[in-house]
Amino acid sequence: MIQTEDDESFFLENLTNTYIQPGTSPNEQIFRIAAMRTFKPYIKKPNGCALEFGCSDGFMTSMIASEVDRLTVVDGSKTFINMAKKKIGNQVNFVHSLFENFETEKKFDYIFACYVLEHVKDPIKFLKRAAGLLNKNGLLFIVVPNARALSRQLARHMGLLDDLYSLTKNDIAHGHRRIYDRN
Repeated sequence: MIQTEDDESFFLENLTNTYIQPGTSPNEQIFRIAAMRTFKPYIKKPNGCALEFGCSDGFMTSMIASEVDRLTVVDGSKTFINMAKKKIGNQVNFVHSLFENFETEKKFDYIFACYVLEHVKDPIKFLKRAAGLLNKNGLLFIVVPNARALSRQLARHMGLLDDLYSLTKNDIAHGHRRIYDRN
C-alpha cells in the first residue's frame, strides 16, 4: 500500500497522543539539556541562523532560540507547533510541513535534528536534504535514541528484547522506525 503525504501527516499527528505531556519528563529534560550543553561550544558568535527539525513541546526549541539570532522550526504536527508556540511565543518562525517537503531558499548556520531520525521514512534522503540546507561550514547537530542504552541492555539480558536493535512496543507506539548506535 502506497502511503500519501496525507497518510504520513495523519500518522504524525496521531503520534502526538503517545507522547503524554512531552517535555515534562525529568529524564527527557536532562537528556535535552545535556545535548544542548554539548552543542553550545560549537555555536559561535554572532549566533547566526538555525533550523530545527521537530519541536515536540518546544523545550529544546526554547534552548536553541536563546543561542541563535534567528530560528526556523519545521514540524509535521500542528499539535506540537501549537504547544511550542505557547512556550516560546513569536520569536521563532514555525513551519507546518513534513521534513521531506520543506522548501526554502535560505541556508542555515546550524541545523538541529534531535530525536527525529528514528521517525523519518528515509533517513539518508533526510540527511542529504539537511546537508543541502547548510551554509558553507555550517553544522548539523543530531541526537537519536541509543540502541546500547542501559535500559535496552537490561531488557535484552532479561529476555524482554530479542536484540538491542529490536523495536519495542513503546518504540512502535511512538512511531520509531529504527534504532541507532554510535557507529
